[in-house]
Amino acid sequence: MMKEIETLFTAGDFANVVPLLLKVISNAPAPKGALAMCTIAHFALGQRDKALDFAEQLLDQGVQTALDSKALAIAAMERKDWAEAADFAVMCLEANPADQRNKVLLAQALIELNSTINGPDGPVFAADILLEVRARDRAAFGAFGQFLLGRALLQKVPAPTDATENAVREVVADHRFSAFEKYQVIENYLVQLPMIQPIFNDIRDAAERSSGPIRLSHMALTVLDDSKVLIDCLSHVIVEHHFWEMLVTSVRYSIAQLISKDTAALGHWPKLWQAVSFQCYLAEYCFQVSPAEIDLVQATLAAVIPLIGASDRLPPDSQLILLAAYQDLGTLADGGLLRMKVGAKQVSPIIDLHIGDARRRRKHAGEIKSINKGSPVSSSTVRAFYEANPYPRYGALAPPSPQISYADYLLDQYGLTDLSPKFHHAVEVLLAGCGTGRALMSSALYRTKKVDCLDLSLPSLCYARQRAQDAGYSNVGFFQGDLLDLPQWGRSYDLIECAGVIHHLPDPALGLHGLKSALKPDGIVNLAVYATVGRTSIEAVKSRFDLNDAAQSLDRLRRLRAEIHAAAEQDEDARWVTRFTDFYSVSGTRALLLHPLDNTYSAEGLWQLVDQAGFEIIVASVINVPDRLLLAPYMTNDPYGRSLATWQAIEQHVPQALRSMFDLYLRAKA
Repeated sequence: MMKEIETLFTAGDFANVVPLLLKVISNAPAPKGALAMCTIAHFALGQRDKALDFAEQLLDQGVQTALDSKALAIAAMERKDWAEAADFAVMCLEANPADQRNKVLLAQALIELNSTINGPDGPVFAADILLEVRARDRAAFGAFGQFLLGRALLQKVPAPTDATENAVREVVADHRFSAFEKYQVIENYLVQLPMIQPIFNDIRDAAERSSGPIRLSHMALTVLDDSKVLIDCLSHVIVEHHFWEMLVTSVRYSIAQLISKDTAALGHWPKLWQAVSFQCYLAEYCFQVSPAEIDLVQATLAAVIPLIGASDRLPPDSQLILLAAYQDLGTLADGGLLRMKVGAKQVSPIIDLHIGDARRRRKHAGEIKSINKGSPVSSSTVRAFYEANPYPRYGALAPPSPQISYADYLLDQYGLTDLSPKFHHAVEVLLAGCGTGRALMSSALYRTKKVDCLDLSLPSLCYARQRAQDAGYSNVGFFQGDLLDLPQWGRSYDLIECAGVIHHLPDPALGLHGLKSALKPDGIVNLAVYATVGRTSIEAVKSRFDLNDAAQSLDRLRRLRAEIHAAAEQDEDARWVTRFTDFYSVSGTRALLLHPLDNTYSAEGLWQLVDQAGFEIIVASVINVPDRLLLAPYMTNDPYGRSLATWQAIEQHVPQALRSMFDLYLRAKA
């Protein structure tokens, strides 16, 4: 029987191997390796408590094989005993040094152990191990090894080599890491390079003084232009930190100063200027502009505007490339460039981005259907806000790569097993209040039959549709409408994701009613809303700073951001606001500080709202994954966070955990 068990176990057929293992284990003493296989199989099936029981039996029996060590290492990780996990991983590796997967296991233990004790060498050792596995066995390294390597590089990057640089560039391309984390890895790598370290030191000093952009030398610009890692990141990932904003504005300021004296200077650092222009485009030009730059832009506009309409050809590339770092070319001369021919020659990618994006979004606007049957929208003010400020701003969607079911996704995230069987198969999803479509990245992680995106704002939907097409999404529909239109629409879904939406409605209860009307039996609503205690810094900044005209005037918004940056050194509330991703774009800053309608919730108020709408909570957490670590001590006896008392204790003792949003998974009451 053991031969059959080993075959099933090796094939990963854990559901069928467990009954056989239980049968052989019942006859003491258990055969060699049986308890280890039973432990690993139960973990794989999500049966954590049973797995830990078998691990205890295995520990009592004593370690006999490499598989025993591996099972005990996994059990220690489940208990978050990272030191013990590392010890067993070492034993596992010593018993079978050729198995590259054992090295990945050890690296994971070292990374987590370092996060706990902040040791100096763990992440470097882990990164070196993973780089070796990556070179020897890509199958053993896999997607999880890539993720672990990114985690290690976040803490500390080994000495720069070609392998290290390639690993850093792969982290930049990995959508599992946030923009903030990617730039942290980039900084950890680049500060070790002798030519870049002094440049970064100067920029960091200026950022800490909030003194505005600094003048970089020819040599500094050349060094930055030659950094493939830096150019890759700036060309694809929106900045989310004052240091990186200062780097972008300092490069732009320095090159602009040189252009004002010699127009050919723009051609000396083409990759760097293009990357910086891309950042400014993504940020919707919210960064401060110096008086000298304003003069240069005005002079260039004076030369370009008369050419628009006077010919059917685009103005010279050099002038448009310069302007692209300061203004959306698609809006130039009331969109006049969009009516002009690009010409046979290859234009700069940044020009193509501006004009091509604007043209495609115009095309989408004529193809997106409305589901409104003539009923009034829930808030014309909110719709007007998002029509003027499509939100959120981002560069690109991750390509769809659904490897798991939604049931497996929730099992990985929360250990949740109490779901309808249909969630083990492809599901139909509604993204209610999808905005510009960034939420498609979460639906791309699990198997779906179709995904419908609904939003009030047509410009937001056009942005979403374009990004989805660019990334290769094929089963996605886009519709303009209101949550209050859902009862009359007649469509229903297995899963409805509604993040950051109902708290912008005049009557959130009506919004929940609309969601419930579109939910299939046993369906799930994933709801994210603002927590009152998590918004204290934002409310403090709103009361402390002059927000007048920043909703309409770009110049005023730039000054507001500069004032908040300057205050951040002494003011904790201002400092916290600068840590939000939203602070690094125009639409984001306006959504963060200038939204016309915000509702926030205490745990008690939210639990009451959900109950009165006829829902029950199956999981309650927070949006920001690192913040979930703060919740753990309060959820020991309430692992799914369903109890109001749990969240009242969190509000009292760790309110900072709620600075993202409440993240609830709901289903209709029976």
